[in-house]
Amino acid sequence: MSRVPDHTWLAAMSIPGTHESLAIHGGDPVQAQQDFGDNAQTLTAQYQGGIRAVDIRVRVNGGKFDIFHGSYPQNANFDDVLAKTQAFLAAHPGETVLMRLHSECTGGAFNCIDDPGTTDATRQTIFQQYVSRYPGLFYSPSVTGTTTVPQLGQVRGKIVLLGFENPHGGSIGLGVNGYNSNIEDAYTTVETHLKWSLVKANLDQAAADSTGGMFMTYSSANGWGTADARGPIDVAGGYVLWPTTVEGVNQYLTDYLDQGGDAGAHIGIVMMDFPGWKTIADIIARNPTYQPAGPAIWRVNPNRTYVNSLNGRCLSRGTALDSTGTGGLVIDRACQNPVPSSEQWTATNPSAYFDGKGYFWIKSGDGKCLTVPYNNGVTPPAGTQLLWWPCETRWFSGNQMWNVLPTQLKDTSAYAFADQWTGLCVTMDPATAMQATGKVTQDACPK
Repeated sequence: MSRVPDHTWLAAMSIPGTHESLAIHGGDPVQAQQDFGDNAQTLTAQYQGGIRAVDIRVRVNGGKFDIFHGSYPQNANFDDVLAKTQAFLAAHPGETVLMRLHSECTGGAFNCIDDPGTTDATRQTIFQQYVSRYPGLFYSPSVTGTTTVPQLGQVRGKIVLLGFENPHGGSIGLGVNGYNSNIEDAYTTVETHLKWSLVKANLDQAAADSTGGMFMTYSSANGWGTADARGPIDVAGGYVLWPTTVEGVNQYLTDYLDQGGDAGAHIGIVMMDFPGWKTIADIIARNPTYQPAGPAIWRVNPNRTYVNSLNGRCLSRGTALDSTGTGGLVIDRACQNPVPSSEQWTATNPSAYFDGKGYFWIKSGDGKCLTVPYNNGVTPPAGTQLLWWPCETRWFSGNQMWNVLPTQLKDTSAYAFADQWTGLCVTMDPATAMQATGKVTQDACPK
C-alpha cells in the first residue's frame, strides 16, 4: 500500500486478506491458516507476506477478548492482535490494516460461550477499553461510530475497523458503512468448482462497479458437519478424489489473476484460507502505484509554475546568453512570491505547425519556448542544459516539441516532459540542485 496514491479510496483497491486469520488450532475441521506461532505471531507472518485485511473472532472472557474459532481457543488474545499490528504499522507507516471483528460465541453445540450476562453493550465497552489502551492505532471515525469509506491517505499507519458483529451477525454500531453490502460468503459450498463460480461472480462485479461500493469476497468454505465433510485446507488447496484430482479454489483464483481476469481491474477485499505468496502478490499487483518524486517529475500548479517534485524549486528563465536577450539558459531556483513571469510556463499547441501527434510547445511567461540546443543538428547528450528561445514558426522543430507525460505522485498528479527529438526529459540537475541557480537539463525519463 505504501506505493498506492493517497487519494485512492479503499473501495477502489484490491486487498488480500485472511478468513479466520488466527484459526491455527483444532485440526482439519477448524484450521484455516498456516501456523506461524501463537500469541498472534501468525498475524505478524501474514502481514509480512502482504496480507492487509484480517478476520478476528473473539470470545468475552473475564472482561477481555480471547481469540477462538468455534469451541477451539487459538492461544492468543486481542492484546496480542493489537500489539503485533501496532508493531507492524510502526515499522511500515505507509500501510494500513483492515479488520473485521466478530463475536464468535453463539453458545450452541461445537461453539464457545461468552461470560454470563454478556450483551452487545458489554462487547462495546470492552472494545472501547482496548481502543483507549492503544491510542492512535485505530482510524478514529471507524471506532467512534460508523463512517464512509476513507481514502488511503487518511488511514496510513492505522487499523480501519470494517465492522464489529455480534454472534448472530448484527452490527454493534461501529465500522465502515456498507463494507459487507457486496459480499460472497457461501461458507458451506465445498464443491470447489461451484464455490469458484460464486467467487468469480463477485470479483467480476467488483471490477465492473462504478458506484464506489466496497466488495468483500470469501474464497473459503468448510464442509465439516455436512454430508461432504471437506475442511478449509481441502477447499483452498484441492484434494485427490480417486481417480481424479480436484482443483482448489486458491488455484482457480491464481489462474484467474495470472490470466488477467477483468483486465486487471480492482477486485475489492479477498479473504482466503491458506493463501500462497503468488496469489497474494497477484492481488496486490492490481493496485495503482505512484511514481516516487524524482528530478524529471514536475508538479504543475494553477499559477502556472512548474515545481520539481524532488527539490521543490521552480523551473525558471535564467540569464540571457547575450545582450540582445534573444534567448538564455533555463534554471531551477527557489520559487518566488509573488510569482514572476520568468517562473510561469504553459504547454500549448504550436500555432503555426502541428504534426498531429500530440506534441506541445512549453512556453514561458514572455512567450519563449523551452528548447533543447540545436547543436548543429547533432543530437545533444544527456546532461545538456536547456534554453529558452523564440518559438520556431517556419517549420517543425523537434527540439522545441515536448510530449507531456502524466504521472501520479503519492499525494498529487504530476508530469514529465519528453523532447520529441532526443527522447529525453526535462530534468533538475542534482549536482547543482541547491545552488542559487541550478541547471535544468535533459536526461532519462522516469520509468
